[in-house]
Amino acid sequence: MKTIFLKRFTCLFIVISILFSFNILVNALDEEFIIFDSEVIPGAPTVLGGSTNITYKQSGKIDIPLEPTNKDVVFLIDSSFNLKEVPIGDGPFDHVLFSRNNTDIIGYGTTVDGKFFSKKTVNNDDSNIQINSTYECEDWNGQPPKNGTRVTGEDLNRFDHWFPDEENSYGVSEIEMLMTSITNNASRLDGLHGFRVFDKDDQELINSLPINLNGGVQLYYKEWNGEKCFMIEGDGTFVIDSDMYFDGNLVISTGKGVRQAPELLGEIKDAFIMATGNVTLQGQKMEEIDDVNLISANGNICIQLEENQFKGMALAPKGKMEFQGQSGAEFIGSFIGKDLSIKNDFKFKYPEDDKPSDIIKKRIFTESAPLVLESVNNLINDVSEYTNSTTITFATRANHREENDLNVNLGDGLRHAYHHLSSSTSLSKNIVIFTAKTPNTYTTVSVTNDEFLLTGNAQGYQIPDDADKAIEYAKKVIEHNNTENIQVIFVDLTEALNVGEEEVPNLHNVANSIGISAGNYKRPDTLNEIDFNLDSLNLSPLKETTEAPVFESLTINSATFEAQLPLNFVVTGVQYGFGNDLDNEDYLDVNSFEITDENTITFNIPNASSIDLLKEDGSLKLSKSIFLKLLVKVNPDKPDDPDNPFENIRWNNDPPTITGTINLPSDHAKINYVVKDESDTLYNFTQIFEDADIEVNHLIDLN
Repeated sequence: MKTIFLKRFTCLFIVISILFSFNILVNALDEEFIIFDSEVIPGAPTVLGGSTNITYKQSGKIDIPLEPTNKDVVFLIDSSFNLKEVPIGDGPFDHVLFSRNNTDIIGYGTTVDGKFFSKKTVNNDDSNIQINSTYECEDWNGQPPKNGTRVTGEDLNRFDHWFPDEENSYGVSEIEMLMTSITNNASRLDGLHGFRVFDKDDQELINSLPINLNGGVQLYYKEWNGEKCFMIEGDGTFVIDSDMYFDGNLVISTGKGVRQAPELLGEIKDAFIMATGNVTLQGQKMEEIDDVNLISANGNICIQLEENQFKGMALAPKGKMEFQGQSGAEFIGSFIGKDLSIKNDFKFKYPEDDKPSDIIKKRIFTESAPLVLESVNNLINDVSEYTNSTTITFATRANHREENDLNVNLGDGLRHAYHHLSSSTSLSKNIVIFTAKTPNTYTTVSVTNDEFLLTGNAQGYQIPDDADKAIEYAKKVIEHNNTENIQVIFVDLTEALNVGEEEVPNLHNVANSIGISAGNYKRPDTLNEIDFNLDSLNLSPLKETTEAPVFESLTINSATFEAQLPLNFVVTGVQYGFGNDLDNEDYLDVNSFEITDENTITFNIPNASSIDLLKEDGSLKLSKSIFLKLLVKVNPDKPDDPDNPFENIRWNNDPPTITGTINLPSDHAKINYVVKDESDTLYNFTQIFEDADIEVNHLIDLN
């Protein structure tokens, strides 16, 4: 044996083998997974350098699953759900005063400049009240207002979807989005810039109080009016520099006032103070109360002013919004509660600039997309277990979306969907489009050929920012594939997601232009309905099934192989063959295969129909084995790759050996068969390769 100082090493490959053992329903199949022809280079970055061949073998008895798999659905989701806004429209924050329930007014000379909404009853004891805009309510008890215009016949329930569900902490609503945004932002800032989240049950935090917030203002936790609360007090001005969240009651009582800092933390436009319990602000004779935004998630808000002007917002969706103090105090902004209580003649005004509705829109837009996507996922999960479903996200190029790519190439998404369904033999084929943006991108055959790419799976060439051509392209793709008898359903989510255009797009016209029938156009009307399901969208037929088929005889019509490989594996070629002996098998090249960004490879197995299915003991048996070979190279340069198959491989010096196990994920490979019976009716079934372990044992000869 030579020493390790010799310049040339020769690597003797001893053993790499894998045995697949799995069952398909009742009968066992004979499957093998083999890696061979690997060059081993001691000390190299990857122990399996060079090229590797992965061979799959499938043979033996097959049981056709007697289950109905008679539907195939492709869900298309456009990329505008990544970073866009929610359309606010006419909502509670467009009103200076808003009550979900009743309003009580006591005083003489209350003035309201702005819209006033009280869903149920206004109990007015102010004979000199003046409303210089419109007001809505179910009933008005007492002296009618001066100048006010009563709006009748409007739907007083139209704002209900804004608010959290009465039985739960939050509902699917704009208010939930606002609260979630504040909570998430305060939590993100907490610890980075000092305390931003305060929990009444956090004893360590309570023991650390009081906290100096800024000059002359401190935060305590103590008893106030018989209740424990967080209390911000002192002689100075409380300067709000970020969102803050208090789990408990909150009192703000400072000598000089409350205002927002010119520069806010967290890259937000307007900061909010949110408490889960009651919120009280004592004005006294503060110099300023400017841009103060208060929220009580579950309690009441009480603002007590003395000859002060309050600018900002206050929201108590489950409690009372109460105004107290001396006559003449002025409130500029938007004030919302389950109930309103006005206990003196105050002035209320909706601002002309920095409108609360605009501020809220900016705050909640980042929370809308996850809710939409979660609802779409719930919808996908609602289909029958016997329905084959696939999801494609489409942007400039379907399934190849780059980060922040908000283009919408609907035609390209449809092209991929039709290509997927072209190999399906389900009795029902469906495409469901979820979109909130006008198509603006289309695909041509090549750079030099501007003909629309209508079929196949090539990437083509994209030209963005042309809505007319993009819509025409989507229409042509549908027309080209209409012989497939595939139903296309269009779900318009513009009410759930503003896509950033100056005007909300008219997707009803888009759907009509590309040939979607009126019955297949769906649109949830409110954000509350983004938590949709198949029944609410009248898509329940997608989960209907038929009786299981009974087979007299079957033949293979086609077969498709699919495997998800570690990201380190680079497939350079695919071969196939039929026979009963691997060593004597002649392999042929597969002409085309597709690999997604997730390193999932798919390809049709040519001439699979030449294999007979033979009856044997009540089962079916393949007359020949199917051999599939993937020609693979290893890429060791994937940084931080969680699927690195070589992380468990070790080099031992004595004896010089490379050992370890490479684990491939369960269910990583399968063959999807399409078979037909004696009446030429087609059926799908899948056989899965399970639990692949590559045992590595390289003994190194250093001669």
